[in-house]
Amino acid sequence: MPFNLQFKIPPAKAKKVLGEAISLSKKVLVDQLDCRVSFCRQPTDKTVEEILNMGLNEKPTHYHFIYRPKLSEMFDEHFDVGLSTMKCTGVDYFLWIELDFNTGWELAKKHKLERL
Repeated sequence: MPFNLQFKIPPAKAKKVLGEAISLSKKVLVDQLDCRVSFCRQPTDKTVEEILNMGLNEKPTHYHFIYRPKLSEMFDEHFDVGLSTMKCTGVDYFLWIELDFNTGWELAKKHKLERL
């Protein structure tokens, strides 16, 4: 599998693709980055649903759908799907959805996502 396999999530499909990815996921994580406090991401008290809604309703938002190969015994190959809110000031929020390879591949095909 190519190391740089990525798909584009168009904003018009983001709610459906991300919602389905959450329901099929192995793991869902959320965190935040507030550079006024730290340059490292930190845990957040926001829920998955809150961050998903922020990403879908506030602009700009960056969506990602990226293949992650197995690089060591600690990490299996998977697709990393999610978003970041990309605020210019204040707190950025991140949603990370982990899908096993076959599930991610089928989701990308089902929604006819364009390869990058």
